[in-house]
Amino acid sequence: MKISIKYPSEALDKPIFSTAILKTNTKVNVLRATIDGVSTEMLLDVEDSKVKKFTEFLQGYDIKVSEIRQGIYIDTELCIDCGACCSLCPTKALYMEANSLKLDESKCILCKNCIQGCWVGALEMQD
Repeated sequence: MKISIKYPSEALDKPIFSTAILKTNTKVNVLRATIDGVSTEMLLDVEDSKVKKFTEFLQGYDIKVSEIRQGIYIDTELCIDCGACCSLCPTKALYMEANSLKLDESKCILCKNCIQGCWVGALEMQD
């Protein structure tokens, strides 16, 4: 399951994230992170069976946790299957198969590069 976490600035000097992984024995994949010394925001893929325990641990430190339910939508009526978006995707979540655009949502990190680069407007965020 994908979740977003946001650290308050006063939590940046504590090893909360690594402690959460160790204490909850949870496998976590960091898909995207912004760390600028003022705040931290991360997009994580957390194993489904432990997401509740992991989330509750983080919330105990006033870290905001949100489940990500949105993703990239391909409007097949507008898409011309040019493949330009594939070259912009850092994780290769978008790919061509049999001359048709495909999306592997498990690889998508919601960077939105594809949306910005689609010159026909066939890609958008969905809730």
